Amino acid sequence: MPGLIESTWGNYKVVQLSDDEVLRSALAKVINACDYPEVLRQGQKLQFEGAVPFEVSGDWIVRRPGATGETETLVIRLKGNSGSGTPSAIKRYLNKSGLKLIEYPLPSEADAQLLEDVEIRILPDLQTLTRAVLESAGKEFTPDVIIPVYQSQKADFKLKIKADFQLKTDGQDAIVDLHGLSPEIISLLRDHRIRVLSLSVGDDALNNLSKLLNFLDIPFEGSPRKLAVPESESVPAVTLAITGIVFQGTEGRMLATPVALPHEIAAYLVREGYEILSLSFL
Repeated sequence: MPGLIESTWGNYKVVQLSDDEVLRSALAKVINACDYPEVLRQGQKLQFEGAVPFEVSGDWIVRRPGATGETETLVIRLKGNSGSGTPSAIKRYLNKSGLKLIEYPLPSEADAQLLEDVEIRILPDLQTLTRAVLESAGKEFTPDVIIPVYQSQKADFKLKIKADFQLKTDGQDAIVDLHGLSPEIISLLRDHRIRVLSLSVGDDALNNLSKLLNFLDIPFEGSPRKLAVPESESVPAVTLAITGIVFQGTEGRMLATPVALPHEIAAYLVREGYEILSLSFL
């Protein structure tokens, strides 16, 4: 009978399964019989470029010619009863990138809805970035402060400077300068035991942010941020590579990024408890 079917219909193949065949071995036989041009197996990964680059892994990654001539990519993942499913927001992003993720058992219906309204905090310049970080860290600060730094004995000469932000770090007076104080003024301030951080508007936003976080002694994870999805899995289905910096604020995790995140990625991050800071001035 198998020979008759295969000889009658050229695009059919018969796979013999035993009565006690388990799903994994059955799928392995079917995939082997299909003679796909490219099949990656468990432990192998495939990388994709895009606004947010990512890599995928599964029990099988099948690449085959599609109906329109483009390459179709299928990722087949057997999760087991205890495995968590890949969120629907991420699956939609994968679909837009030409990849379909098939998981079994099927995920619960609880994840079926994609967040329609995603709040992203837009930071249009270095001043708003500095303010946002100070606020998220719970730091008390005063903006645009005039600080006297020198006065002659006869009081006929007084030197004052404008500090963009004044605060205390480790019990010591400190200022954040955004307008380029001269080295001489900075040296004079430090002689008065005032800590100084100078940030440059022309510098890379992520570089400025890392300097500010170091100045405030706030731990952070540098760029690119590798994010496993699902995070609970030892071998995740998807690993996102997001250009940005992650740090802990008083109310949760913060992600600062110059990338215009696709809606699906932003929706997933918000669902996972991130507050997104968009560095739109890059």
